[in-house]
This record gives sequence, C-alpha cells and structure tokens, in this order.
Amino acid sequence: MLLLPAVATAGTALPDAALRNMAYQGVLEQPANVATTLLGDRFQIMRFAVEKGRVVVEAVVAGPDDPMCCPTQKLRRTLVLDGTSLTARDEPLGSVSLADLGRSSWRLTRIDGAP
Repeated sequence: MLLLPAVATAGTALPDAALRNMAYQGVLEQPANVATTLLGDRFQIMRFAVEKGRVVVEAVVAGPDDPMCCPTQKLRRTLVLDGTSLTARDEPLGSVSLADLGRSSWRLTRIDGAP
C-alpha cells in the first residue's frame, strides 16, 4: 500500500510505506507497517504501479543543476521489500519532454507577472 498526502506542495516530502496485512498470519487484525522509505522532496509522481511484487514509481525529480522550483529529470524508482526494509533501485529516464507535458491540462494564468 502506498500512502501519500492528498496534496503535495513545494517542500512536502512524500513518504511511502510498504504494509503487510498480518491478519493472514493471525498476528494482527489490522495492516501493520513493515517498511517505510522517503521517495524524495518535490518528487512529482507521473506513474505508480505494482509489478511482479515490486512497487514501480516514475516521477519528475530535480536534476543536479535544477532550481528547487523546476525539476526536469524523469526517474523510475523500483522498490523491493526485503524482509523489513525497502531496497530502491533508480533508473534515469532522461529529461522532461513536450510529450510529457501534453499529458496534462495547462492554463496560462499570468505572464511576466501580469494576469
């Protein structure tokens, strides 16, 4: 299970938690936190999936020369639960493209400080 805040704003760190329902083992009646890891600050999720028992997250993240406001790098992070810890493997996917921006609706609200 992935737990995220309802709204992510600049400066919000997004935690994710791997939960295992211990009720199946007769230990707990409710899900229990098995492992937790931090995805990253200003981690803008584009895609989330569970594939072959792994959590796969594709996101836009800040590159080494990006200002904090404007991340430009795409990243695939694969999380694997190993006992009680999550192991992350990162795969760079290149820079954000116009095709990536085309997946969203955009509305110009101001230009050069003027509405």
